[in-house]
Amino acid sequence: MLRQHVEHAAGTAHRPMTDREIEVKFRALCEPYLAASQIASLIDRCWNITDVQDAATFAQLASVTRNS
Repeated sequence: MLRQHVEHAAGTAHRPMTDREIEVKFRALCEPYLAASQIASLIDRCWNITDVQDAATFAQLASVTRNS
C-alpha cells in the first residue's frame, strides 16, 4: 500500500489554487456536460461577476442540453 502525507493540499488556505488551476479544474468538471462555448462563457461571467445584471445568466449558461 502506498501512502503519502500532504501537509497542505491544493486549494487550501495554505496552498491556494491559482486562477489558471481553478479554470482548468472547472473545465474538467464541466466538459462531460457542457459545450466548450458554455464553459468559456461561464468562466468569463464568473471572473466579471460584478458586471452581471441578472443571476439567471448563470443558470442559463449552465443548462445541460440532452440529446435524445
